[in-house]
Amino acid sequence: MTRRSFLPAAALLLGCSCHRTPPPPAAKAPVVSVSEPARQYSRVLDVPPAATGPLRDAIADALGALRTMTGAEFSVASSTAIPEKGIVLVLAGAPGAPRSAADRLKTAGPEAFVLDGTDPNRLFIVANGHDGLNHGLYEYLRQLGCRWLLPGDDWTIVPRRTDVRVSLDRVFAPAFLGRGFFASGGFGNPIPIDPALAARKHWQDWQRRNGFGGLRGPAHVGQVFNTSHKQALLAHPEYLALVNGKRVPWSQNAKLCASNADAVKLFVEDRLNALKAAPWEPVSVEPADGLEYCECERCRAIGNGSNSDQVFYLANQVAKAVAKASPGAKVSLLGYGTHAALPSFPLEPNVYVSLVPEAWQRSTLSPDELLEAWSKRMPELGIYTYWAIPDASRDLPGFNWRDVPRDSIRKWHKHGVTIVGLETSASIGSVGLGLYLASRLLWDPSTDDGALVDEFFRLAFKGAAAPMRRLMERWATEFLPLGSELATAYRDLDEARRLAAGDAEVERRVRAFEEYTEYVRLWLEYSGLAPGPERVAKAREVAVWLSRIQQSSMVSSHRMRTFVLTRMESDAGLRADFAPGQWQTAGWQASSVPIAADEVRRRFDDGRTRYKPLPIQRKRFSGKLVPLRAEGASSPSTPAEMWFIGPTEFEFEVPAGRSALEFEMTVSALSRGIIQGDFFTMKAPDGKIVHRELIPTDGILHRIEVRTPVPGRYRLRVEDQKAAFRLRPPPGVPMAFSWFSSGSLSPPLYFYVPKGLQRIAFYGWSAAPVRISDGDGRPVSVERSPLTIADVPPGQDGRVWSVRDYKSNDSIRMLNAPQSFSLAPDTVMVPEEVVPR
Repeated sequence: MTRRSFLPAAALLLGCSCHRTPPPPAAKAPVVSVSEPARQYSRVLDVPPAATGPLRDAIADALGALRTMTGAEFSVASSTAIPEKGIVLVLAGAPGAPRSAADRLKTAGPEAFVLDGTDPNRLFIVANGHDGLNHGLYEYLRQLGCRWLLPGDDWTIVPRRTDVRVSLDRVFAPAFLGRGFFASGGFGNPIPIDPALAARKHWQDWQRRNGFGGLRGPAHVGQVFNTSHKQALLAHPEYLALVNGKRVPWSQNAKLCASNADAVKLFVEDRLNALKAAPWEPVSVEPADGLEYCECERCRAIGNGSNSDQVFYLANQVAKAVAKASPGAKVSLLGYGTHAALPSFPLEPNVYVSLVPEAWQRSTLSPDELLEAWSKRMPELGIYTYWAIPDASRDLPGFNWRDVPRDSIRKWHKHGVTIVGLETSASIGSVGLGLYLASRLLWDPSTDDGALVDEFFRLAFKGAAAPMRRLMERWATEFLPLGSELATAYRDLDEARRLAAGDAEVERRVRAFEEYTEYVRLWLEYSGLAPGPERVAKAREVAVWLSRIQQSSMVSSHRMRTFVLTRMESDAGLRADFAPGQWQTAGWQASSVPIAADEVRRRFDDGRTRYKPLPIQRKRFSGKLVPLRAEGASSPSTPAEMWFIGPTEFEFEVPAGRSALEFEMTVSALSRGIIQGDFFTMKAPDGKIVHRELIPTDGILHRIEVRTPVPGRYRLRVEDQKAAFRLRPPPGVPMAFSWFSSGSLSPPLYFYVPKGLQRIAFYGWSAAPVRISDGDGRPVSVERSPLTIADVPPGQDGRVWSVRDYKSNDSIRMLNAPQSFSLAPDTVMVPEEVVPR
């Protein structure tokens, strides 16, 4: 079995509700007061003598915000007595804390707080701990109208006010006990253009101000264990996994033989030492990354012999010892990779699991099915997932901030998730608004996200809100990495600049998106070049621009610069130009030139001249599909078979009298040993499952008969986890699939060209030139390009066309025709509004 790495260990900084936060340092009761003229509280902040770092930062933010609001200076004091006037920050257990607030906080959680402004002369912020005081102070500022929309001072909103009183009396507690995100790739070391790593500080401050934080959870500890016990493992090779008949050699990623009692004892002792070192933390038992689990006879006898059973068996052994050593302490690990599947035996009550359901898991279940299965087993769970990580997204637009944060967070909350860990990009341009929405929804999933979006654009862009919203909403769901998208973005930004004229704050925000759009332009130009000197020169230009805009946080500059220089390019001269610490090289010198407004203008004008909008108008269609032609032809066409990769969904319209559907399906054997197979799941029109079958990864053709007791729309989902499956549907039954990945040259994929359409256009880069045929099967000439445009000859509109030889990990995206494909010409389904009358 080949070792495969799933995630870097550093990325797995998850939250876990099993954490026991260490008590705050012994100190006098934390108190904060603010003093003022008539309609404010007193202009004094009475603060705890031993305020933690985040709380000290929050106090500094409050002083600055109140000064900006009122024009008055506010001072800081510390005392043990509760003042008669002011804004008072106090721990719930401190003498003098309001009893009603303290009582309400008893079961509200470690970060909960009360804002009590019922006294016109005094505001109480009462919390169970310093984190709660920190959150409470920012919530108070939020009640006054302060917003930290995106990282950096340019995105901070502080309104002018003469009255800083609030009249509410309310308990605030986060719906999720852990709300963190990890900037994939980090921020690197200081460079001349960002010597103090301002970009990192911008994101850290922004997370604190928007309520991220809370409890953390498991990370890989197998590597640390293997390094700490290297000599013992070298002396006892039988402690390590048996793979392909041999004990694996020692390495940081080696797995233990879970059935070896001495190896288990060594691991348990190591984890008990970890408990002693940090008794308030759950003990991580997550193994090293990779796939080489033990195949010895005794390990295969643990439970059902799966990788999950080995991993969770070892977790149970540690959990028993931890419970005995420290009642109430917990152990934690991930549901990830090949141990994402539920074990076949019960887990100890002090085991906490954080699922990684949406990538890398090999459980045979869909992400939602996996979450559902685990939530029935465990009273609480963690989630770790990925939003627009730079290595995959290249920090281009495309993250669906309109739907993903809302839908995901509400789903997780419904299933008992208590901790959310996001691995994402430190890029305002690609994911910033999505993270802002998440910051509010993670505290309260019922938050009106639509109102948040309205407020965001109104506050950030004022009179320029309309074109900026148009730009960002299009980027959320319709972005295409094409020059035509740049042309449309230039149009929106040009309008926004004109509307922002005279408002320096809005001008700076629009300019930040202009600088981001220039990055998008440079990246598209670079990635479209063939290897050679021109590509190397463009890579240098990309790296320089990334460095020059680093402090804006519009792009995850460090990660993308590193990605280009070390993974996409191998040119020695280019790498020398950006050698770490060699600040006199031409690359770093060019990177140190500040960006002037007129330069952005020149670049903007050049791009607007060079790139033109799409020569067609994009069209949207309803999602309700109906058969284009009714079943009943004397000899229905035999549908083609096709290799698909990844989870794929199909629709079938079963006519009256059709009692069964027959399918043929094969799952590639290349993933044998990594996953068991692909689930074939068919649902009836009422949503109930009528057939569910695991098709093994054996490369053998399987015939599947599905009973169809009633006519109507049946929906099939094949849960392929990148094994690749070949499917042949039944002949003569109307079918449709919309989004797909093709593992080999596709057979003809049939689609409908609506009546009146003069040019057909779709996006999708194929590994081989695609071939298009019109409604009579005649070839249609097209150029090889990610954007395919073909003229529709007279009489060929309102017909079924086909495209073949498409091979790509990304689906074809129809731009002005329905996003619906079939494997036979007489089974096409289309949106009901385009059916010929």
